[in-house]
Amino acid sequence: MSRRKKITPLPPSALETVERWCIGKVPEADQDRRSLIARSIDSTITIFESHMPSSAEEEAIAVAARSGDENVIPILIEAPEGSPTEFWTFRPVIQLAYNPEADPLHAWYLFYANLDDPWEGEWNLYGGGFSGTLQAILDKIDEDPDGTFKWIDQLR
Repeated sequence: MSRRKKITPLPPSALETVERWCIGKVPEADQDRRSLIARSIDSTITIFESHMPSSAEEEAIAVAARSGDENVIPILIEAPEGSPTEFWTFRPVIQLAYNPEADPLHAWYLFYANLDDPWEGEWNLYGGGFSGTLQAILDKIDEDPDGTFKWIDQLR
C-alpha cells in the first residue's frame, strides 16, 4: 500500500499578499509592458517575471521556431489586454516555500532561480537557509543585501 504525501495548503491570504507585492514592484505606467505574476501549487508560491519581448528576443524566437529546436524557444504566454504584442516571455524567478511544521516565525523559505536558465528546474536556497514570516521574506527581497534580486530594480 502506497502512502501519498499530505499536501499542505497555504495560509489564507498568502497568495493575495504576494500578488499585491508583485503588482507594487512594477510602476503602473509600465504594466502594459512587464509584470510579476504569482502562482501557487501546494505549499509553494512561484513568482514569474513576464515582459513584452524585445526586438532581439523576437528575432531569437523566430530563429528558434524556424529551426524547430524547442529547447531554445522561450516560454510564451498570451499578452494582457492592451499590450501591443500578442505574446510575452515568461520565466520563473522566485519561489516561496511554506513549511507549516516550522516555528511560525520561520515557516517560509526563499529560493531563487538560475536566471541564465530558469527553466532548468533548479532552485537555489537564499542566504544559506534564510527563513521567516511571509512578510519578512518579501522584505528581504526588497532589501536585497547581496544583490541577488537586483533585476527587480530594472522593473521600476
